[in-house]
Amino acid sequence: MKNYKIMFLAAFIAAGFYLADAPGPAGFLQASSDGLKGNDRKGLPLEMVMTADELRQKQLKKKNFILLDARSERSYEESHIQGALLPLTPEYYKRHSPDPAAALKENMKQYSKDTPVVTYCSSGGCQASAVLALQIKRLGFRDVKAMEDGFQTWDKKGYPIQSEGER
Repeated sequence: MKNYKIMFLAAFIAAGFYLADAPGPAGFLQASSDGLKGNDRKGLPLEMVMTADELRQKQLKKKNFILLDARSERSYEESHIQGALLPLTPEYYKRHSPDPAAALKENMKQYSKDTPVVTYCSSGGCQASAVLALQIKRLGFRDVKAMEDGFQTWDKKGYPIQSEGER
């Protein structure tokens, strides 16, 4: 049953990318989060959720992990959590790759499936990070978490952010 739910969500999300008005994956995910409503943990099992404070501790301990921003490309460029990356290939954002699922799969090939992955979106009410976490888990990554608080909480706490020009 779990595999069925993950496959349904992935197919639903992939189809939604084409219907989104906003560029990138976050536009659709923020506009249509119905598939994951249910609790304040983004509808994920507890082992797949972390707080902004836990993520900051992970950064301070210099743990090796991949941090993915599930918001739109525009939001990412304005500011993002220090060290975060966009989840899809650059070709997708340049509109050379129309398939977001393929772009995610292609982009994640460069990483070992043993490398922990953390996703985040704009706020605790946004489901984009949960959806992205499920998609990455489906690709075979073993340790995947979504930050439940979102970028807004991270920024309010004064944790490090950067803009595209600061790389």
